[in-house]
Amino acid sequence: HERRANAIKLLLQALDALSDAGIEFRLAGLQGGSAHNVIPRDAEALVAVPPEAAGEAASVVERVSAELHDEWGADEPDLTLALEAAGSSSACSATCRMVSLR
Repeated sequence: HERRANAIKLLLQALDALSDAGIEFRLAGLQGGSAHNVIPRDAEALVAVPPEAAGEAASVVERVSAELHDEWGADEPDLTLALEAAGSSSACSATCRMVSLR
């Protein structure tokens, strides 16, 4: 068996880290996975973050991304975790994607 990361669980780690850092956010949506019997390879959360907390939120996500790469990089070399603006000044999209090319 190959060691595979669950994208939904990794994304939740990032959201927990935002909460632990004291960053207030609203979860507007969460989706991931393509079938009930397959480990989710990608997941996405839409979160609303106050504009004044966007920089700190980005720093937290970068830190979590580095931690996940340390833990999963050998098994999931295509793992990406990103925080991106999602169309309005108060919403950001936190995304965890893993694409297996093997």
